[in-house]
Amino acid sequence: MRDIFTYLLEFDESAIADTSWVYKLSADLWQPQEDIRIIGFSLQIEMCAFVQVDGEATAYTELSQSGLWNKPGILGRARAYAEYRSLLGAQEIRIYSTEWMHKMFPAGFSVPIAEGGNLYIHCQYMTSDVGHTYSLGTKAIIYYVKGK
Repeated sequence: MRDIFTYLLEFDESAIADTSWVYKLSADLWQPQEDIRIIGFSLQIEMCAFVQVDGEATAYTELSQSGLWNKPGILGRARAYAEYRSLLGAQEIRIYSTEWMHKMFPAGFSVPIAEGGNLYIHCQYMTSDVGHTYSLGTKAIIYYVKGK
């Protein structure tokens, strides 16, 4: 029997929204100091925006072996999406969306990561309204065993 270990990658940010994609590459990084085999992961993305007009917001997070967005080595991606409609007379409304993705590989299957290899979480965010405040958070819980 082999022991199962966990590792947490996470990133949080508050910023002013833009109508073009905002990328946060390598928002967090793990460089294992020994050979490991990933047997599963949980990936979460959540966003909160404070808006005054109608629109929508989308956020993605990606767990990857690559330091670049949408390149070979992606283990998983989660998306949070929200549409919002202003309320008559409302000064500001808060929208919130969160999504989880869970993946456990079948027995005998895993993703090998050599000592000194990298695991990243990347984030991407866009909204149809510019200038409002938003917060973005992402977490990846890695389940792994040690050794080749």
